[in-house]
Amino acid sequence: MYIIGGSTICYVILYLLGKNIPANLPAAIWIVAAGFVYGVGYAVHEIFSILHVVNTAPILRPQLIWKWFYRRFTQSEWQEFDVSRYDNEMDIFEKNASEIQKNQYYRIVGLKHICSTLGSCWFLSSIILILSMLCDRYSDFNLVILCSLLVLSVGLIPMCWVKGMQQVQYVHRRVEFFKKKRSTTSEPIATP
Repeated sequence: MYIIGGSTICYVILYLLGKNIPANLPAAIWIVAAGFVYGVGYAVHEIFSILHVVNTAPILRPQLIWKWFYRRFTQSEWQEFDVSRYDNEMDIFEKNASEIQKNQYYRIVGLKHICSTLGSCWFLSSIILILSMLCDRYSDFNLVILCSLLVLSVGLIPMCWVKGMQQVQYVHRRVEFFKKKRSTTSEPIATP
């Protein structure tokens, strides 16, 4: 995702400078360029994360606005729990979850990183376009690109917060299920 996000930023800058990328560049140049745009995407993602625009961590104590987004996206309420036990619950989850449950968990984490990376990179690209349009570089094509990037980033940024919450709730609900299953059967639950 860093390559896609970084490429978007670099391409917007090159486009505004009137530069075209020749199609017949040697493979070595493409490899170096891929490394460069990866670095750009990673740096932008981390800066936006440090500024708390996007989130990359599990969200244990969400603010009211994120609970609202969570309810709209998941069609379920945020379930409060003892957050001091999250690390313990994560250990129980890792020891007791099936491969399917673990894959679902890592899918949520992966989607969170996609949302936070592309959301931050596309938001920065739209800011660059806004600044260029304010400097008399207006065109209908720029406006279409700007609106597309802005709509996508405004949709993806809240989604990374929702996925951070969903990550926590998924683990908590599975651990609760493991505990209920243990109480109804004689099957022991693996604990850390």
